[in-house]
Amino acid sequence: MTKEVRQETDPVTGLIVEERHLLNGRFHRDASEGPAYIKRDRKSRVVVREVYYFEGRRHREGGPAEIRRNSVSGVAVEELYCLHGRKHREDGPAIIHRDLFGNLLHELWCLKGYSQRDSTQGPTLRRIDPDTGVVFDEVYREKIEGRRTERAHLHRIGGPANIDRDRKTGVAVNESYYVSGELHRPRHEGPAVIERDPKTGEIIKQEFFENGVKIEMPVPGRPATPAGSTRSPGSDGPSKA
Repeated sequence: MTKEVRQETDPVTGLIVEERHLLNGRFHRDASEGPAYIKRDRKSRVVVREVYYFEGRRHREGGPAEIRRNSVSGVAVEELYCLHGRKHREDGPAIIHRDLFGNLLHELWCLKGYSQRDSTQGPTLRRIDPDTGVVFDEVYREKIEGRRTERAHLHRIGGPANIDRDRKTGVAVNESYYVSGELHRPRHEGPAVIERDPKTGEIIKQEFFENGVKIEMPVPGRPATPAGSTRSPGSDGPSKA
């Protein structure tokens, strides 16, 4: 096995601006020793990027495998958690984005390379407006037991799996209820798709779905009936996560 450390030095300041730790030509370094790739800003000397690799794949236990920092403030604007090359974290979001002041912008939970999270614990994806603090995008994705695929589906019991809010007013302008990847909400509980006016919060559109099948708008004194063969977009609907 051949270990190698390659460095690029600024000829004026003597600063090591890039550092690569390799094993047999691939990025590799024991995490206890530090990241396998390091990049520094020539002016501020801030470490703007560091990546932990094990045998050529991003990997680190107990901390982010990749960190990107703002060259001026030094704030970690991006953190990525990986195990054996796959996005993975069990005790928090695997992907985190912040602005240069440290305000949280984006969180994404991942397990074994897929964006997913137990929906009873919270959303898989959150996007936050740094000026108002409004969580303007919220998505729930969960791996469905019994299905062969590892891919997660839009899924949440007892609440909408996809929520879009107005960045200023915080009104939920769009809500969609999904179960196991299909639009679904028992008709007696309410509509599965809801659109609201961003200023007043008044409902301007609503649609009823059960098990992916669209149900006609209930009319007083008449039972709701399926609207033909119209089905929901399924788990390939709003895929922001």
